[in-house]
Amino acid sequence: MDKAEKSLMKLRTSEKEGVQKELEEIKQHLKREEEGSLLDILRRSELRKAFIICLVLIIGQEMSGFCAITFYLQPIFIAAGTELPSEISALIVGVALLASSFIAPFIVDRLVALLGAFFYVLDSTDLSTDPIVWLPIFSLIFFIVSFNLGMGSIPWTLCSELFPNNVKQIAASAQSSTCWVTTFLVTFFFNDMNEGMGRAGTFWFFAGKSFSEIQDMLKFGKKRKVSSNGNPDRRNEIKIWTADNK
Repeated sequence: MDKAEKSLMKLRTSEKEGVQKELEEIKQHLKREEEGSLLDILRRSELRKAFIICLVLIIGQEMSGFCAITFYLQPIFIAAGTELPSEISALIVGVALLASSFIAPFIVDRLVALLGAFFYVLDSTDLSTDPIVWLPIFSLIFFIVSFNLGMGSIPWTLCSELFPNNVKQIAASAQSSTCWVTTFLVTFFFNDMNEGMGRAGTFWFFAGKSFSEIQDMLKFGKKRKVSSNGNPDRRNEIKIWTADNK
């Protein structure tokens, strides 16, 4: 401290009393920069609130179904019966994913609900999906664009802004761990959700619909066996989707 004081006196061309305030500010700053722990976050109310906000946001991010949907893009397109090959459709969505990373409306839930509506018509009604065969790729592209513009980046940005440097690493590690645990659970149970709730119910769940709302929607038509409309290729695609999911 004596050497620091002498250096400041020389740099500021000032007497000892003239650098005391600045020296004290430096000491306080260094004290804040000391390595912290998770207990430091939990003890301080303002950091505790910031921690809860970040964890809730990251869980909400993953509960939107983003990872599950992107992991299962090809089976989703096969099941939807789009005219484009499923691998080409998945590639188009991937390009949209990359482009949207650089440019945040909040329309993610509406787009996933739209995809749920498509599968509801496909699985639970006798209506033809030919006039809206473009809907799955349209919904998924704009879902991913909207996700990257808002929900995808906000939790990580907040984590970097809400915590002091001494606990920022701890908070970021906890947030990352929560993110990947939630991602694993959502992706792991995606196929079970398809079987138990139907494909439409799964996408409506990701859109933020409650179970009661989903059940109310499903009351308008009983779930039946997916129709292949007499198309043997369509029937094979449905079998592939079912086999892959199992």
